[in-house]
This record gives sequence, C-alpha cells and structure tokens, in this order.
Amino acid sequence: MPELNIDELPEQTLYAIGKMVFQREKQMLKVQSQFDYCLDLTANANSALRTAPKP
Repeated sequence: MPELNIDELPEQTLYAIGKMVFQREKQMLKVQSQFDYCLDLTANANSALRTAPKP
C-alpha cells in the first residue's frame, strides 16, 4: 500500500478520516465502559458468594 501523504489530501478527506477515528474511539470507550461494568458485577458476585452463609 502506498504511503499516505497527508499534505496532498483535500480538507474534506482529512475531516472524514478524523470523524471516523473519533467515532471509533467513542465506540471503544463505550465497550471499555461495558467491560468495566461486567468486571464490577463479577467482583460483586464473587464477594457475595464468599461471604454468604454456608448451608
């Protein structure tokens, strides 16, 4: 793949690329947030199981 010379790209192309990168970053942050939430739920469940009274 030829190297991309950013100086030769029209402004609209640069804007479109930036917008795509920004959207992907937002998506990744959302996934990270959901993942962190799942980890918290798992930790809470494990803690509850450890401290639950034994039958």
